[in-house]
Order: sequence, then C-alpha cells, then structure tokens
Amino acid sequence: MRYRITAAVLAALLLIALSVPAVAQNRPGIDEFIRRANAVIAAQNPAGPPLPASDPRVQALLASASAKTVFGQGPDMAQDLDRLTLLRQTLGKLVRPYVLEGIAPGATDMQAAIAANIRKYEAVLAPLSALAMDGGAHALSAMSAHTGSLAKGDRESVMKDIRELRQAEIQMYTGFLTMMPMYEDGPLAMHVAMLAAASDSAPAVARALTVPQRRDMYFKVVRAAAFSKPDESARFESIKQAFDGKECVGLCAFGE
Repeated sequence: MRYRITAAVLAALLLIALSVPAVAQNRPGIDEFIRRANAVIAAQNPAGPPLPASDPRVQALLASASAKTVFGQGPDMAQDLDRLTLLRQTLGKLVRPYVLEGIAPGATDMQAAIAANIRKYEAVLAPLSALAMDGGAHALSAMSAHTGSLAKGDRESVMKDIRELRQAEIQMYTGFLTMMPMYEDGPLAMHVAMLAAASDSAPAVARALTVPQRRDMYFKVVRAAAFSKPDESARFESIKQAFDGKECVGLCAFGE
C-alpha cells in the first residue's frame, strides 16, 4: 500500500509537465529557478545516476527552490501563466532522472522501485515536490485571473486546462494525505515539505475546486489529520478550514 500511495505524489509531479495553458509575461524568481534547473538537467548523464544533492549545481538549484523565492509576494496574474507553465514543465524534467533511476521500462516492481528512489533522493525530491504543489496553486490562481476577463461564451475554451490543473493538485494532495498513516517509516523530509506546501497552498486550491471536489478533499484531510503529530495540528486545521468553505466563485463556478 505504501508504495502505491507514495508513487501517487510523484506521478502527479510528472503530470505537471502536461498542462499547457497560454498567456504571456514572466516572474524573475521563476526565471532564475529555471536557469539553475536547466544547468542541472543539462549535466545529467542518461547512462548513469542523477546528480547527487551534494553537487554544486544541485545545491544552487535547491537554494532557490522555496516558494517565496520563486513566486514572490504579489498576486498571481493572467500574464504569469506562461512562466508558471514553463516551471511545471521544467520540474517534470528535473524529477524524472531521480524518480525513474535504475527502473527499466515495463518493470513489474516499478512502484516499489519509485518508493525506494524517493527515499534515496528525498533531499532533492522533497523541495521540488513541495514547489510543484505550490506552483500548481499559483497556476490555478493565475488561471482564475485569466478566466475572469473572458466572455461567458469563451470559457469553454479553457476548461481542458482548468481540469488538468485541478487534477494535478488533487493527485498531489491525495497522495500526500493518504500517506499519513505510514509516513513514520517513509521519507520524513518529503512529509515535512509537502505538509508545509499543502498548508500554504490550500486556500488557492480550494477556491479552484468545485464544491463536491472540495468536500471530498475535506474528508481526506480529516482522515489524515487523525494520524498527525501534535506539532502539526495547526497546519492540518488550516488545510481543513480551507476545504470546508462553501462559497463557489471564480474557477469553482466553472463546474466540472
């Protein structure tokens, strides 16, 4: 069970490379992270193991991998969507060598092997996974800003992108929350990073989900919170409150 659930988090991280909404502009923090990420991607040897966390290029990347550094403090705007999309694609390229290291195509034990790689490379994967969760929330907020300027008749044109963005975040949250009963013998750094990201991004994600999706997530949070540690209760309470909201405006009002 643990292997299947752990793989769900990284499966969602790989999924982020698939959503490609379109609009234009940039954010300096995203640009700098992508520059450092491309240096790591270019240095990877497909025939060997991925760069270790001790590599100076990886250290420089991880030093810039915090949500505050990458996204800054301002509100998400429609013109941020292209950079947020490029960030998601870059994260997908970054994690593949670590998640899939040593796994042959079609391997029958792929889930167990992915779980082992998460443990082996969690110093790299934990901050990148958290950044992906935060990035998905920012992308949803930017998409909400974009759709707010669309005429009602044009909204159907962006529904595919909205569904993909929602699904990526739902998978990230579900994988993390379902891991709660067994994280004691799992990657602790991954758990801590994902909990912080979930707490920070929950309000934006909740606003973008439909009311039934939000309610389903609320009960997942309640079940997961039963396995949390005392010092985590405040974060879980904030996540629970975010998904307990009934207001349906913005992307929520677009329905399924």
